[in-house]
Amino acid sequence: MKNKYLEELGLKKGEYGSDYSEISRKQKKKFKKQRKKYGFDERETWNINTILIEWLYSHLMMYTEKGGKVVDLEYHTFEFKGRTYTELEAIEFIKEKCRRYLTYELTDDDLTYDEINAEMTEALHLLAEIFPALWW
Repeated sequence: MKNKYLEELGLKKGEYGSDYSEISRKQKKKFKKQRKKYGFDERETWNINTILIEWLYSHLMMYTEKGGKVVDLEYHTFEFKGRTYTELEAIEFIKEKCRRYLTYELTDDDLTYDEINAEMTEALHLLAEIFPALWW
C-alpha cells in the first residue's frame, strides 16, 4: 500500500509496511484467511517495531497537518525530562525521532543501532505522556 509520508522520507514502496510481493499462492490464501478473521495478517507482526514506527510517523504527520487545523496543539503542556513541551512540540519531537529511526539505514549518520533505538524509546515515553491529550 502506498504511503505518501514514508515515500517523502525516501523509502520506496516495498521497502516499508507489510507488502511482501514475493509470496506463494498458498501464502496468499493463508494471509487472506487471516485478514478475514483478524482484520490483518501475520506479515504485520514480522517486523512489528518498524511497522509501529511507520504507522506512528505517518499518522502524526497527518494529525499535525489536518488535526492541527481543528485542535489547538499549543493548549496542553507536558513536563518531560525537565523540559516543558506543548503538544505540538512533543509531536514534532516524536516525529523527528521516528524519521531518524526509519531513515537510519539511508543516512551516513554516525549513530549506532543502540543509540537510534534509545532515541526511539525516549520518543515513545514522551508519547505515553501526551497520549491523554490526543483524545481531545
